[in-house]
Order: sequence, then structure tokens, then C-alpha cells
Amino acid sequence: MLIKLARETVAACREDRWTIVAPNIAAVAGVFAFGMTGLAVVLISNLATYVVHERARRTLAMVKANPSVIADPPWSAGDVDGLGWPGPKAAEAVKPKKMRVYV
Repeated sequence: MLIKLARETVAACREDRWTIVAPNIAAVAGVFAFGMTGLAVVLISNLATYVVHERARRTLAMVKANPSVIADPPWSAGDVDGLGWPGPKAAEAVKPKKMRVYV
């Protein structure tokens, strides 16, 4: 479950990053190709940042309004030892994927 949560978080971060980067690249290209003013670039950049901010704000408000979303721990389902650990055989079955790290 934690791996799934981590993957969803990475996917959401990637989506947020491109939600901000893509309009900024388009705005800068518009400056060179179509002669847009600096004010237009700033407005486009701020609009993209606002979209990401609103998405995060709505998600936090939803969790705050409905705490049962996080109150039911999914890792407790199917516990072998009752402590959230399904046992050593399940851990051996999970093979970690190779990850790229960019610094």
C-alpha cells in the first residue's frame, strides 16, 4: 500500500510539474515567435501556478472535511501477524525496480 501511495505521489508531482512547466515554455516561445509582452508571460505563469495551488488546496480541504478517508488504514487488511507485516515470504516476492535518480 505504501508503494502504491508513493507511486501516486510521484505521478501527481510529475503532473503538477508539467502543469506549470508546459505553459511557461509556451509563453517564452510566444515571446520569441509572436512578440508577446512580458506581462502576458507573467499572467500565463501565474495562471499555471494557481491551477496547481487550487488542486492541492481542494485535496487538503477534502481530507480535512472527511477524515475517514485516511482513518481506515488499508495495510491492516490481511495481516498475518496483526502488526501490518504480511510476513517474510510476501517481502521476498516483491522485487524492487531500478530507479533513476537525477541530482
